[in-house]
Amino acid sequence: MTNSKLSAGGIDDADRLRVISGAADAPSRAVITALELPPAPTVLDIGAGNGSIARWVADTYPEGRVTALDKDIALLASEPVPGNCTIVAADIADYTPEPDSFDLVHARFVLAHLADRDRVCARALQWIRPGGYFVVTEPFSLGSCSRYPVAAEVLGAYERYCEATGFDLTWARRVPAVMQAAGARVVEVRAAAGRLGGGTGVDRWQPLIARVAEELVAAGLDRVALDQFAALCADPETYDIPQVIMTVVGRRPA
Repeated sequence: MTNSKLSAGGIDDADRLRVISGAADAPSRAVITALELPPAPTVLDIGAGNGSIARWVADTYPEGRVTALDKDIALLASEPVPGNCTIVAADIADYTPEPDSFDLVHARFVLAHLADRDRVCARALQWIRPGGYFVVTEPFSLGSCSRYPVAAEVLGAYERYCEATGFDLTWARRVPAVMQAAGARVVEVRAAAGRLGGGTGVDRWQPLIARVAEELVAAGLDRVALDQFAALCADPETYDIPQVIMTVVGRRPA
């Protein structure tokens, strides 16, 4: 895992993870609901964050078993989880379950942070039973070409920070090919436009940028630009599309 605040997780990352859950949980649930899972599936949630998806899966499949994996479980363990959900503290690079252990492996906004993302993706597919699913959700950046000058400036600085820390904002496009190379069949790809702006409860970019603000300033971004960016995100009328959120569903041959 890269040394980035965007992949740190834990209590200090609670605000950003809460906003991500608010924006991404409904689409993630829709994808999982559409899968042909057994009545009592075994599920691995990689980079479980605040546990919103792991808890939902455990509640939805009370006879199933869910493993919520994260390298920092402080936030995940701060609230109770269902009895059929097990919290595991581990870095995905060091996690070694038995092959064919899971009916579903879910990874959202985590693999693109890894330097060896392709290898981890291929490894994870081996943990899935024949006929099981691998659901990967990652952002695909549309670049810093916003019609809002301050958004273009701040997002440009953000993209440079991501590049410096090894977070690949274009890896989502390659996920289908990576899955196929590892022997999976790509059964679905979904894409949704991510919104910048709309204010509290809608915008997820202000908490994200705030998380790395000092690093962006140290790299040369003006604090005035950060203040203007915050105001832009807080405006209910702002509607910018900085990235597309792509979900790829792979399936191991039965």
